[in-house]
Order: sequence, then C-alpha cells, then structure tokens
Amino acid sequence: MYCFQKIATAFGILLLPSVSAIAGECNGEYQPHNKGEFLFKTGSSFEEGSPLHVYRTCVLNLDPENDLKVSWYIPGPHLTWVPPRQVFDFPRRSADANARPLKGCFEYGHLGDMTIAEFLGDETEEALTGSATEQACRQQVGLQASPGSDKEIDPPKDGWTQDYTIFFPSDLENVRETMIQLDATVSVKNDGEGSFHTIFQYSARPYEGRKAGDPEAVRFTAFFPGASRYLEQVYAAMVGAEPVTLGFKGERFFTIGRAERYRPAQMSVHFLGKREETLAVLQVTVLAPVGL
Repeated sequence: MYCFQKIATAFGILLLPSVSAIAGECNGEYQPHNKGEFLFKTGSSFEEGSPLHVYRTCVLNLDPENDLKVSWYIPGPHLTWVPPRQVFDFPRRSADANARPLKGCFEYGHLGDMTIAEFLGDETEEALTGSATEQACRQQVGLQASPGSDKEIDPPKDGWTQDYTIFFPSDLENVRETMIQLDATVSVKNDGEGSFHTIFQYSARPYEGRKAGDPEAVRFTAFFPGASRYLEQVYAAMVGAEPVTLGFKGERFFTIGRAERYRPAQMSVHFLGKREETLAVLQVTVLAPVGL
C-alpha cells in the first residue's frame, strides 16, 4: 500500500553561490568533438556503489560565449543545455557492475546535428545501442529514453541520494536571456517498515548573468518509461496527474509499497514552457517494486 501524502511546495527566492564547475564530473579522458562552430567534449566513468553502481556521462561545452543544446540518446542526458565553459554531469544508477565501452547517438546544436559519442554503459544500454530506435536516431530521427534495468535486487537497507544540476531556458524564443539553473537532490529512502520514499527536492534560479530566467513560468511532470503502471499511479496520486509549477524552490515525494524484490527504474522529469513545449528533460534513477 502507498500512503496518500504530499509535501507542500514552498516558493521563494533562494540565493546560491555561482557555479564554475559541477561536482562529481567524469574521470578519465574526454572525447573531443570539433564540429564547425560547435566545440565540445564528452566523457564517461563508472563508480562501484551499494546497492547500485553509478555510471556517469559528461558534456563539456568549450564555447566561451554560446549555450550548447544536447541530447545523448543512450544513455543521457536527454534534452538539456550546457552554458559556456560549463560541464554537465549526468549520473545514473544500475545493478550491473560490468561496465562496458559503447557508442551512442549524440544530438547537438539548435539544428539537431548528429555525431557518435563513446560511453561506459550497462547491459540494458548495450542492448539499446542495437535497437531500431537507436539506428533511426543515427539517421536523425527520434529520441531514445533508457527504460531502466531488468536486474532485480533485494530491498536496499539504506537507499541512496543523488545530486543533479541542469540548465534550460524558461522561454525557447529567448534562450540566452532566460536560462535557468536547477539544482536537485533525489533521495530513495527506506522508511524502516518496508516501504520506500522517493523525494525530489530542488531550487531554481536565473543562471548567472541571465536575469530574465523565470522559474515561475515553468511547469513539470514525470513519466516512467519502461516501468509498470504502478509508478505512474503512485506519482499521480501523491504528486499530481497534471503538471505543477516549478517555482524557485520545492519538494515532492511519493511512496512505493513493500515488495520482496525491486529493480532500478527511470523517472523522466519533463520541464514545460508556457505553450506546453518541452524545455528540458531530467532522467533520474528510482526504485520500482517487482510484481506491483
């Protein structure tokens, strides 16, 4: 059973220090991409963890002036923006400890140009690299979202906490001046009685030097690609079936019931503009009960 509980969102301006680099960025060599007017690098790394291992992909925008729009179909990030001389770090979690070198389709720039980027991935991502959707992507069609892993795990004793930072405009007609920085923490916590809380906490503000960014003009909702209807039903009951206003600061959570086994699943958070257009997508790892 899941409890019908919701933490109210508190709105107000939260002042944060400026960010010059994102903590936890990928270790090792970065792959350079010199694509005409676009100059960027991509990286990937693997960290052993418990109960799940951490895979990272990173994008470094070397342009000193212009934002870079990117979508790394497998494994992510999916539809986000990287400000000038900024590193975008995208962590994801998996039960698979066997990291393997893979190649995935990478879209960049406002015209949707494509290239291939190398990354370390798990067995699910390896299977997706040969999928029809990925092949179509390589012909500049479609957006691939990882459905999560089929590997099952025992109930985690402690759960986990993961930090994310993403950038996106509040108005696609004025990308540069309306850029927003969103800092989020997603926690999966065992309540001690067999249920797990997924907590999404965040603060949003205009990106440094971009005063027109307006978090109040943005709404968000969540999808669970590849997961059972159970997660969608729990989220709709506890957070809401319709998109909610982002604002400057907030917290949302939902609770999944007790199960003998669990598996990692993807929660895809879509940030929407005033015309319901998708501004950015943040994919985070959550827990799904097996059999519910």
